Amino acid sequence: MSKIKVCGINDLSCLDSVQKFKPDYLGFITYQNSPRYIDTNFLKQAQEFIDDEITPVIVFVNEKISFVNEIINIIPNALLQFHGNETDEFCAQFNRPYWKAIHVKDETFVDKINLYPNADAILLESYSPQASGGTGKRFNWDLLNGLEKDKKKFILAGGVGNNNFESALKLGLWCLDVNSSLETSPGKKSEKKIKEFFQNLRNYEKQVQ
Repeated sequence: MSKIKVCGINDLSCLDSVQKFKPDYLGFITYQNSPRYIDTNFLKQAQEFIDDEITPVIVFVNEKISFVNEIINIIPNALLQFHGNETDEFCAQFNRPYWKAIHVKDETFVDKINLYPNADAILLESYSPQASGGTGKRFNWDLLNGLEKDKKKFILAGGVGNNNFESALKLGLWCLDVNSSLETSPGKKSEKKIKEFFQNLRNYEKQVQ
């Protein structure tokens, strides 16, 4: 069964609501143009509350080396997710596992995967000329046919939620990234939607075991 990441955590009550359902990963976005942006002060607070069994993932978009290192010092066990135009060399210099987002517009996205041989996982995100992610829009999943899933860990992002997670799981990717589908408006997670998603997800997992 695919692992689950909930991204866009930006307040402590949201963190508490999500953690109850034991996702594998929690995503925190440091990109200032995102409605889910969090600063270093929030991360220092969140570090005290993050469940030891859940791995934090910090999302960067074309950030400075010094800022990435600052975040690593705050949350030493964090995974790094790069969502901009960073090169493999840039991402790998921090000597820790990293995920690289690739925006899927057409079948040419496959060529970009090979540009990141050191990536621990590749996150496949919906392409948008206006945003780096979090659009809530799903790309054409048929483009994933033939993806060599045994050679690389892939994360499915973009429009994954309560209405399509079963279809998403059947794609057989390593992890699902859930974000905007759990919100009432951009950056505002809903405790009701979080609970509904995880209850349906866990029930489905029991059925297919």
